[in-house]
Amino acid sequence: MDPRAGPGDLRRDPGSDRLSLVAAPHTPDGMQPLHGSFYSPDIADYYVTPDELGYGPSISFDRDFLGRDALRALRDADRRHKVTLVLNADDVQRVLGADHGIVNTLAHQRVERGGESVGVAFNDPYGTMLSLALLSEQAAVPGTEVTVVWGDHPGGEVAPDADLGLPVIRAAVQPCPLQRARAGYRRN
Repeated sequence: MDPRAGPGDLRRDPGSDRLSLVAAPHTPDGMQPLHGSFYSPDIADYYVTPDELGYGPSISFDRDFLGRDALRALRDADRRHKVTLVLNADDVQRVLGADHGIVNTLAHQRVERGGESVGVAFNDPYGTMLSLALLSEQAAVPGTEVTVVWGDHPGGEVAPDADLGLPVIRAAVQPCPLQRARAGYRRN
């Protein structure tokens, strides 16, 4: 890695086509390369906006700030929507094993509907088989059936939507936060 690289810089991992975002040292984000079945040669495709993450209502445009016009333009553009994916338990067991525990790879997994890419799952499945994802507006409807392509895309010259024979996990789209989880969160 270039010793001058600092937080926010991109670097290519030695001997690999993977890109890593240089984050603050000693943090999980700073130690993980970009990987998973989601792949794009354009690093901007990995970015998320405050609106996509649900923070849009907390942004006030009543004052001037750096990036205000760009952020306002993004608010009106097509965007992905944060959802919860309820993963099919049988598929998770087939792909990850019977006793997978908590999987924490920080991977970006491609989400498809009818063979077309509709978004990215960016949280790995936990013991209850839930994952957070950002999906297109058409796919973000609760109850929509999607598949999560599980594995690592090789990057480079391979097309982002190439069929690499990676395993898939069926999932159902639900709101975020998942209503059942939110209702019982502070019960005790």
